[in-house]
Parts: sequence; structure tokens; C-alpha cells
Amino acid sequence: MNRDILNALLVEYRLKREAAIKDAEKMRSDLIVSDDELFKLCDAQTELFFAHGFAQLNGNAPEQARLESEIDALENKINALQKEKNIYPDAIAPHFDCDACGDTGYINGQMCSCLKQKYIEALIERSGMKDTGESFETFNEQIIPKTPIGKTNQRQHTVKIKNVCKKYAESFPNTEKRNILLIGKTGLGKSFLLNSVAKEVLNNRYTVLKTTAYNMVDRLLASFKNQAKTNDKEQFFTADLLIIDDLGSEPFIKNVTVEHLFSIINERTANNMHTLYSTNLGLNELQERYGDRIFSRLTDQKSTYILELRGQDLRHQA
Repeated sequence: MNRDILNALLVEYRLKREAAIKDAEKMRSDLIVSDDELFKLCDAQTELFFAHGFAQLNGNAPEQARLESEIDALENKINALQKEKNIYPDAIAPHFDCDACGDTGYINGQMCSCLKQKYIEALIERSGMKDTGESFETFNEQIIPKTPIGKTNQRQHTVKIKNVCKKYAESFPNTEKRNILLIGKTGLGKSFLLNSVAKEVLNNRYTVLKTTAYNMVDRLLASFKNQAKTNDKEQFFTADLLIIDDLGSEPFIKNVTVEHLFSIINERTANNMHTLYSTNLGLNELQERYGDRIFSRLTDQKSTYILELRGQDLRHQA
């Protein structure tokens, strides 16, 4: 769980809870001041509270008991008078956004559903994901043609790859292999599958950073030139799941692009972190473009599922 995000949300919760309580106290104070009889009773009760405090400090138990009895009696009179004047407790109670947790974010030590939802929304915002509506639930195999592919067909082949991705997402972070390399030409569903994995992982409250290879290299170059932007670079090393889409689309600068990519891939590999890649390039093209160091890490079958989508462009099949 990302502590920075959670701490920021808890500060937000504390502030809105305090604001609700303050508003309620002002409303109650205004009602009391506007009614002489109610004001006198509440003022008397306040005096008793102070006297009880002094008795407690002095260890005067009999006096404490007497004052507690008087405080309770006054409380009953105040409640009766409020009821008579149609001033009910709910009307002057704090109005919290979440009645279940009272805007604390927790119920009996467990995270409230309202805070869970806020946390997931914050993760999505930070991840760079857009709400595409793409998920394993919206995956529609009927739009995939049954174009022959060897001994199988495009639909069966794509569904098989989808199932590997779905199992990976559902078991995250305890996956059999840490990484997925999705290969295939444009329009075969690579981005759909990446978004589906990301959504499932985010819903389980892990951090996801999704970026294109182009934007990633651009940000890495910017952080290299401007040390004030080093936080941009750190995100690539710290996200629970890093998704690099469209590998091969980034500007290729000799002795720069490869080194930046290698630093991220190598460090995440060394730290047993999870990374997803998609590319329009074939394996030979990947090796030619990035060299053996990166290629060997991208295609290490002990740690990476290498999944190749094949067949017809699906963008006009729906």
C-alpha cells in the first residue's frame, strides 16, 4: 500500500471531519444563544463540567458523584426542552460524508469502504490510466474472428492469452512469473489486455504506473537534464506494477535510450518487481534495436511470459 497516498487521504478525512464537527458546534451554539431558557441550562451545565474537573483533580470522589448526578439531570432537562422546541439531536449532530465511519476512514480498525474507494481512485489518477472501460469483464471474444492460426484460430489463441493475463492479475503479486511481454501488430488487443491487468491490480490496491515507452524515455531525459524532476524517474522504480506500452515507439538516441531503458529494466529485475511490456516489434527486431543486454532480460522465460497475439486487426470487428 502506498503510504504517501494513504497519508494524504487521512489528512483530507481529518480536515473534513473537523469541519463537520465545527459546523455542528456552531449550529448548536447559535440555537442555544437564540433561546434564553436553553442558554441558561447549557450555561449551568458548563459550570458543572468545570466543577467536576476540579473535583476530579482534587480526588474528591463524593463531590464527583454528586456533580455527575446534577450534570445528568441537566442533560435530561436540555433534551426535553430541545424536543419541546422541535430541536432534535440529528439536526445539530455533525453531518459526515460517510455515516458508517464518521469520516475517520476506519470501522473497528478496518478500512471503511469509502476510504478504499478513495484510495483506488487516487491510485488510478497517479497511475496515468484513463477510464477506458476495458477490463476482463468487458472482454468480448465474439468480436474476434476465427482466422486460422496453425492448429488453432485467432479467437482461441487470443482467449488463451487473455486467460494467462487474467490469472496473472488475479494472483498479483504472487504470480508464477513477474513479467509479461505482449507481442503483436497494431489492433490485436495488446492495450486492452494491459488495461485489464492494470484495472484488476489497482482494484486490489496495488500501485500501477502505465506509460508509453515514448513518454517514459522523454521523462527520463527530462529528469537527467533537470535534477528537480528526479521524482519522475523514481516512479518507474517504485510502482508495484510498471506497464510500458508500445516499446519501440520511443525516440532512439544512440548510447542514451538503451542506457535509460536498461537502468529501469535491470533495477526492477534485480528487485523482483513486476513489469508488463507491449510492442509491435518481433523478437528479432527487439534484439536488433536494443541489443543483447536488454533483450535477454525482456525474454527471460524464467521470469517472463512471452505472449504473441496474431491474426486480423480487431479495431473494425466490434
